[in-house]
Parts: sequence; C-alpha cells; structure tokens
Amino acid sequence: MLFAQQFGFRRANEILMLDRAIKAQEAVECGFANGIIEGLNDSHWPDLDKIPCIPKLLATDYRTLVNCKELMNAAKDNQRLENTFEREARFLVETWMDEDFPPKLMNFLATFQKKKDKQP
Repeated sequence: MLFAQQFGFRRANEILMLDRAIKAQEAVECGFANGIIEGLNDSHWPDLDKIPCIPKLLATDYRTLVNCKELMNAAKDNQRLENTFEREARFLVETWMDEDFPPKLMNFLATFQKKKDKQP
C-alpha cells in the first residue's frame, strides 16, 4: 500500500508537501502504525522488552518468519511500486540539477544552524 493510500490523498499531500510531522496517535488512527508503546524515551535504541510482539517473534521459527515475509512481498503490486520509485528518482534528480536548488538547500540547512545557535 502506498503512503497516500494509507493516509488518504489529502492528508498525505499535506504531510509530504508541508513537511508536517506525523504524531503517533494519527499514525495509529490511519493504520500506519499498530499501536503506541508507552514508556519509551527519545533514545535511538528503544528498550525492546517494552515492545510486546518482540518475544513472540523471537520465539517463532526463523524459516516461518522468512516465508511469511516472502509471501507478503509477493502479494504487493511490485510493478506499481517500481514505477513509483522510478518517478520519484527522476523528480529528485531533476530537482537536484535545477540551478536554484543549491542556494535553496543552503538556506534550508542554515535554519538548523540558527536553531542550534539559539539553544542554551
């Protein structure tokens, strides 16, 4: 399922075009996430003991998990995904090659430095 199908076209456009962050509750409501795990901190590596499905996955036979993933991937519309990836790649290259892109990128990156400079 494509991002726009998962969130709905209007909401997906807003998220992607306006660089809007997705809150956990919104992701759950749209079916993008299965649930919210309470008690995780901002660390890059969450405490895996707090994720309820991990013990069950670890107790499952490895070959069963591989077979399941292969079946799920086979059910995808791979040609549509490939076409989407190619189109996105073409648009990215066109954007990067535009003469206005480098200064716009530098201005965007400068906003992060300004935010960093304001922090105590």
